[in-house]
Amino acid sequence: MSILTPVERPFIKPVSNAVFKFAVSIKLCPTLTSQLPTTRHDAASYSAAAPAQPPTPADADAERRRALALRALDVRLSEPVAAPVSVPIPPPVVVNDPPK
Repeated sequence: MSILTPVERPFIKPVSNAVFKFAVSIKLCPTLTSQLPTTRHDAASYSAAAPAQPPTPADADAERRRALALRALDVRLSEPVAAPVSVPIPPPVVVNDPPK
């Protein structure tokens, strides 16, 4: 979605790019570390799923720890919540200054 019409975009793009490059050159904006998608074709290539790789021992360990944590959380959430215990608060102690 864009606020510009398709007719306006080709005229605005060079101006906006020049303003951005100037802002980066005076360190007003950080440089972009990765190339942003500029067309729908580029955007589609960024969202493509990465090819599946075989799990490593570290992945298996992380998955085992995640499953263990989820089981522990399930146990904690299934336990009934204890009613809060009211503890009586003693009255404040007032210390009088000795007479002079």
